[in-house]
Amino acid sequence: MDRSFIELLKRISTIPSPTFREKEKGELIASLLARAGLRVCRDELYNVLAWSGEELPRSVILIEAHMDTVFDESVPLNWVEDDGTIRCPSVADNSVALAALITLAQKHSNWPDAVFAATTREEGPGKGEGMKRLIEGILGAGREIKYSISLEGIPQGRITYTGIGSIRAKVSIETTGGHPWLEPAAPSAVHTAAAIVSKIVDSSGYRESPKTTVNVGTICGGTLPTVRASESHFTLDIRSVDRESLHKTFDLCKRLAGDICEQAKACMNWEIISSRDPVSLREDHELIGYIKKVHRRLGIESQIRPAATNASLPLSMGLAAATVGVCDGGKTHSREEWISKKGIERGMLQLEYLLDLLQRGDGA
Repeated sequence: MDRSFIELLKRISTIPSPTFREKEKGELIASLLARAGLRVCRDELYNVLAWSGEELPRSVILIEAHMDTVFDESVPLNWVEDDGTIRCPSVADNSVALAALITLAQKHSNWPDAVFAATTREEGPGKGEGMKRLIEGILGAGREIKYSISLEGIPQGRITYTGIGSIRAKVSIETTGGHPWLEPAAPSAVHTAAAIVSKIVDSSGYRESPKTTVNVGTICGGTLPTVRASESHFTLDIRSVDRESLHKTFDLCKRLAGDICEQAKACMNWEIISSRDPVSLREDHELIGYIKKVHRRLGIESQIRPAATNASLPLSMGLAAATVGVCDGGKTHSREEWISKKGIERGMLQLEYLLDLLQRGDGA
């Protein structure tokens, strides 16, 4: 693997960029793309766009990778490299994809229809707002998006053309609370929330077919160990490849929580943070054919992986979109995140061949 790619990857990986605070990383990427001779602009959400020529292409082939990570500034971004692997929080999601995007743009800055973009707000709290603003900006300028390719770090061979549906909610519990010694039977919002979480996870935490998952990501409440809490809340994330299963699971969670709150004489409020139904491209669409053709050429095993990625938004708008992976690795969203250096070169060739096919429009 070219050492300059690894040095670029290290530079990107060691800049903190939690969701909503991607500005510093975006400034680096913008400068590198401008230095490659591309026209660069940034929008109010700090998305970075770059293309060849003075004006945005009329028919855009969009190649994007998100900049934000799940790690806040308190997490040390320690870089550990050996002969075969690199370990660093964010290296797989999504620093290696950003390094691939920049390298691709530098090498092929004269591609006439390509628009290279580094986007913000992809991870949970961002709700895909960066990609939404990017798409709106391109379409609002009177351009069409012929294809949209989102880059994720891992795994190599992934093809995501089904955007899973999700419902994310904040569930708030209120009770009278009280003194744990003098009023041991007084209701506790924390106890009630814990009972709800346990019941929801035990009853509906995972279904294999159609794949549906339930996760409680945060739980908060109370003031002191010596007080039975009067307020508590938790955040819930439900995902599914199937619309009916998604909404039935949500209704089940609400019903289970309501039963427990009624028994505990607690009040409950549900606030929907975000909601989107599953969306998909046809399996026989030409874009999927192009990606599979490239995989066959390079000996990469195609892996069809429904997921929530930045491809979900263009898919929901009826656009031809998919997500592909650069290399192999694991432990995504953990401090042990890692990638394999073996295969990165092949992952880059995958992107070059794919973009060349999309530019020329060769039959799949």
